[in-house]
Amino acid sequence: MRLLRFALVLATTAAAVRVGEPTIRTPRRVAPVSPPRRHVLAAGAAAALVARPPPAHALSDEQRLVGDVWSQVNAQFFDDTFNGLGADGWAAQKTEAITRAGDGPDAAYDAIRRMLGALGDPYTRFLEPEQYEALASAARGGGVGVGVQLQLEPSSGRVVVLQVAAGGPAARGGVRAGDEVVDVDGEAMAGATAELCAAKIRGDAGSRVRLGVRHAADAAAGQAAENVQTLELERAPVTLNAVEAGSVALGGGRRAGLVRIASFSQETPAQLVDAVRAALATAGGVDALVVDLRGNAGGYMPAGVAAAELFLERGAPIVSEVRRAGAALPSVAQGVGAETKVPLCVLVDGRTASAAEIMAAALQDNRRATLAGPGRTFGKGRIQNVQRLVGGSGVSVTRARYVTPKGRDIHGVGLTPDVVADACAATAPDARCVEAALARMVL
Repeated sequence: MRLLRFALVLATTAAAVRVGEPTIRTPRRVAPVSPPRRHVLAAGAAAALVARPPPAHALSDEQRLVGDVWSQVNAQFFDDTFNGLGADGWAAQKTEAITRAGDGPDAAYDAIRRMLGALGDPYTRFLEPEQYEALASAARGGGVGVGVQLQLEPSSGRVVVLQVAAGGPAARGGVRAGDEVVDVDGEAMAGATAELCAAKIRGDAGSRVRLGVRHAADAAAGQAAENVQTLELERAPVTLNAVEAGSVALGGGRRAGLVRIASFSQETPAQLVDAVRAALATAGGVDALVVDLRGNAGGYMPAGVAAAELFLERGAPIVSEVRRAGAALPSVAQGVGAETKVPLCVLVDGRTASAAEIMAAALQDNRRATLAGPGRTFGKGRIQNVQRLVGGSGVSVTRARYVTPKGRDIHGVGLTPDVVADACAATAPDARCVEAALARMVL
């Protein structure tokens, strides 16, 4: 198997390697000595006094953490100008952050965030231990919680439910996809990230959590303010199956297989293979296969690469990673995909992002699939490493940008569907959307 390049790399080592950290020595006791002698050195050299070494100044654990974060970013960040700061300006940010970090963990976390904020990149960010564990759990595809996958809506700043695990605590309690998480155990989630919200929902199996949700239907009806429902749920081990299979009946006696991918985790490629087989095995057969990536905000990038590979011939380009040196590192299909012939349509929308855009762009640029949706995708064209640090915190570092097989940098731009149709809005019935998309395809 080849080594896949990552958009989300979860390092699970017990501690991050410290690069360039000051050596700390414990001062030793010495007996009193006579005044040092002055030695004459070789011509051109300066005179030196032999004296006891100056005392070393130890860094606190919080200051060491600042140094760890700075070193990871310094080694990996894709912009070698550090957002115009230059090497000296970026080093000055470290010095300033270490000075601020001496008053405990909260001060250190704030100093780190201010330091990283100078880079002007929202994806290079510090993760407190609970946030790191929530992100790691999402990449693994499971954990202990209530069985929801969350997403931050960039337009509104709300944390919304992207997926609900069938049969899990949230599903049994009435949580539905599209609901807004308003508070967790009485703590308002306004302004919170999806990782922070997920971290507060997670806990020990058997413990309980109170979740304040605003149902999507109520918000759409203009009843958002008054209709917040508080649900008391019991945490349990859950696995989110990010891939679902089905079919859609179309006009003229036709039928399309339908596969929904809600997000990408380490489990997604295997789940996708099973779902595609199930969709194509629909009684009576199918005329086309539809892969629904609407609302898919991405996740574990290698899974997006592997998902595209399922539908591509050997040697087909999938994505190229461009690091700070400027050289493009391509990923190509290593084997003949299992499903390279069936007519393929991919549904996208404005929330389709990251790993989902990598898959969609690879299939579009290789002319393997027709993209359909109400408008452009989100446009996240940056790749992150997520590194675990001492104490369980982590740092996400944008290490590269990526370009599609045709050399497009879609960051901030997104992908334009081949078929732009209002019928493919996230709330539209599947049949209407699929009919609009397939009308442009030759079946």
